[in-house]
Amino acid sequence: MKNILKGFAILLISVLLLELACLVLFKKLAGVAFDTKALSATRAQRLTVIDRRLKSDHVVKGLHVMHPYVGYVGRQGAWSLGTQYPPFNNFGMVTVKGHPYPYKKKKNDFVIANLGGSVASIFAIMAEDNLAMFLKQESKYLKDKNIVLLDLATGGYKQPQQLFHLQYALLSGFEIDAVINMDGFNDLVLAVSNMERDVNPLYPSSDHYGFIQRTVKDDFSPERIVILARIYTALETEKKILKFVDMFPFNKSPFFNMVNVRMAKKTKSDVKDAEYEFVAGSAKDLPKEVKGPKLNMSTGSPDEKYAGAAQIWARSSALLNSVCKGQGIDYFHFLQPNQYIVGSKPITKNERKVAYKPDNPWPIMVRSGYSRLIEQGKELNAAGIPYWDLTMIFKDNNDDLYYDSCCHFNEEGNKIAAQRMAEIIGPAIDRKYLK
Repeated sequence: MKNILKGFAILLISVLLLELACLVLFKKLAGVAFDTKALSATRAQRLTVIDRRLKSDHVVKGLHVMHPYVGYVGRQGAWSLGTQYPPFNNFGMVTVKGHPYPYKKKKNDFVIANLGGSVASIFAIMAEDNLAMFLKQESKYLKDKNIVLLDLATGGYKQPQQLFHLQYALLSGFEIDAVINMDGFNDLVLAVSNMERDVNPLYPSSDHYGFIQRTVKDDFSPERIVILARIYTALETEKKILKFVDMFPFNKSPFFNMVNVRMAKKTKSDVKDAEYEFVAGSAKDLPKEVKGPKLNMSTGSPDEKYAGAAQIWARSSALLNSVCKGQGIDYFHFLQPNQYIVGSKPITKNERKVAYKPDNPWPIMVRSGYSRLIEQGKELNAAGIPYWDLTMIFKDNNDDLYYDSCCHFNEEGNKIAAQRMAEIIGPAIDRKYLK
């Protein structure tokens, strides 16, 4: 009996010490404060997202549908970022504040269209309020304006889709004062991926377009089905753990809450990676008729492919600038940051676990080929194109900013990007309007 009591006492003390240690280190390890009400609300929100994902068929059907001019757009009603944000609208875009598409300017509006891939789309979704706040601080002209940020970006877009999409939007009746184009990553890695599969680099991403081809034919290999099983199993497992932690007394425990928060981040990252794998595998064996004619750069060395992709990207930006000038629209081109650019950010322990896989093909392309984009960017500047390199904006930041192994950064990262953009855009707007 003494040994049993002694063992129980040791176990109780160990549990209390573990709980105390987790309470003290909670914010450092979990990235959020230990607030049981807030954590419970986050769990409820996450459960809603998971339930919707498990009931939805958008993983199988895909987030996107074919479009005759821009390759593809979002599938209306599909949720690209979870239920805390709206689904794709009838224009195939996501708009947080319910801005009507095509957007018609109201009195005192200053309308900014946002172009690019998923990084740009997430920026529009997460950073509209921050960008407006910073622009009002940086610009006398914009200080009292109603700043509207319209999302015209979509996951996987690469040049010349941004160029074509702006023209399509203008023809559709959008009224726009300025354009932000934040891109680079897709324009490099997806264009080169196309070349490696004998797909014309000017064509939409074969990863995305190939997947749409498969969904139209309902043609999934056993390998794709295994990946789907991984996605749904991960979501089901997280759902069970969320419900378990939500019960008393576990919902009051720093340890169980910390494990829950960290596991949710890991599951999101794993599901995202599996979805990339699911889509990428669908690009194999595309029909010849959708591959397009080969370009000379497609048969060259890896460096020639990087150079060719960068040239397409730069020429598209120059054409975007011409379109904007012709319509009296201000154009601002930003090269997006990425965690695999050497020296661009100290990678945190948490980022290393969920957002850093340097041996994957895309990170290798970034390390080898992003310098070509930077070189082309300097030529854009020399030609008078309004272009800025944002690759080093996180250089001295030791916080968790990247949340997956591709390229995406969180709300804090988007806030940093919004501030830097506003520092550039605000004075330029004043120079134009306050002469």
